[in-house]
Amino acid sequence: MKNVVRYPDLRLRKVSPPLTIEEIHAVGDGRVPGDIAYEAVQLLATKGDGVAIAANQAGSELRFFAIDRQKADGDVEGSQLPTVVCNPTIVNASTEMIEELEGCLSFPGMFFKVKRHTWVDVQFSYSSDVYVNTIGRQVIKANDMRLTGFWARVFQHETEHLDGKTFVDNLPHKKRMQIANELRIRLQKMGW
Repeated sequence: MKNVVRYPDLRLRKVSPPLTIEEIHAVGDGRVPGDIAYEAVQLLATKGDGVAIAANQAGSELRFFAIDRQKADGDVEGSQLPTVVCNPTIVNASTEMIEELEGCLSFPGMFFKVKRHTWVDVQFSYSSDVYVNTIGRQVIKANDMRLTGFWARVFQHETEHLDGKTFVDNLPHKKRMQIANELRIRLQKMGW
């Protein structure tokens, strides 16, 4: 199994283009070995503190992210999201922002206060094994929904990854420079 791609790996800066219908079928729902998303879902499962992982963090250039639905823990919004979210798009967002502590699997052990929109209207597609057409193929489902609070934050964070950004890009310049210095020290000390 692959490891999580860590900053400053340039794969985290690559913008993932939208997936075609065929690519969404190939990504799958994350439950079938051989599906592209399966490895991302399995990698996320090994990270106890991770709630979601973008494809580029798992070494793929495709535009999807996987969430750990068990961490939805009865949350209505989280339980409505599929395990694998393809072609995520934020179509509208609140003007109100909230600053909360946030971490990232690509920055292990590092947590920062990041401002995010309190709600976002989102669009995405997913491959559903619940809906199978007459030739036995999974049907691609499209979805529009409003996310608030925690899941709005997760959706924004993972979509930014697919747009070639990381959560530290939302921090003030001075803080980003401090983080860069800290990462250089970690790289030298731990071979990170």
